[in-house]
Amino acid sequence: MGVQAVFSTDIHKDILSTSVQSLKNMGLAM
Repeated sequence: MGVQAVFSTDIHKDILSTSVQSLKNMGLAM
């Protein structure tokens, strides 16, 4: 359970980082 929670957190961090990067790229493109 603990390992799964950490794994899920890592996935959410990756998604968040990707989203932030996408927003930055869109901001630069505009």
